[in-house]
Amino acid sequence: MNDVLRMLTGGDLRSDGAADQVAEIVLENPDLFDDLFDGIDVEQDLIRGRAAHSLEKVSRVRPEMFLPHIDQLLEIARCENLPMARWHYAMIFTNLAVFPDLIGRLLPLLFEMLEDESVFVKSWAISGLTVCARLYPEHTDKITKSIASHKDDKSIAIRSKVRNAMTCLLTPTQPLSKGWVKSERLLRDSANFR
Repeated sequence: MNDVLRMLTGGDLRSDGAADQVAEIVLENPDLFDDLFDGIDVEQDLIRGRAAHSLEKVSRVRPEMFLPHIDQLLEIARCENLPMARWHYAMIFTNLAVFPDLIGRLLPLLFEMLEDESVFVKSWAISGLTVCARLYPEHTDKITKSIASHKDDKSIAIRSKVRNAMTCLLTPTQPLSKGWVKSERLLRDSANFR
């Protein structure tokens, strides 16, 4: 185990541990990105979950760092069963939507996550798909239908999120809910998210 991943050990999944600090270290030292990325493919749930958390923080600022690893990221995300990792992947995919050539590969996974058992995974899939609809209006109809199909979800939180998303999807001038957009690049470069 490398030094970056060692920083993510200790405690349990109820705590983020040093995930935020690791993200800061990697952003200051980009040559450590591969060491952090290795964490999404380890056996220990604790390290995988925290590595996904750290990577999500990195993806907000430096999404281009993921481009050489996109095939591996998508493959691992498809097989991941840890909810903490899956909801951070939903957030990462939303942050990577700044790259138009990736959207056709990211959307299928976000649609899959919309069917997840975890409320957190499903919630981040909803906000991520809504962000993608703002970026790529040609996908709005499919996204709207998929999200609308969850209007009667058993979770009150998901029903509320669906209502908010539908308002944004059906009224393009409606600002997205605060906190749905984490990407610094989107917040900086797109009038849709200010």
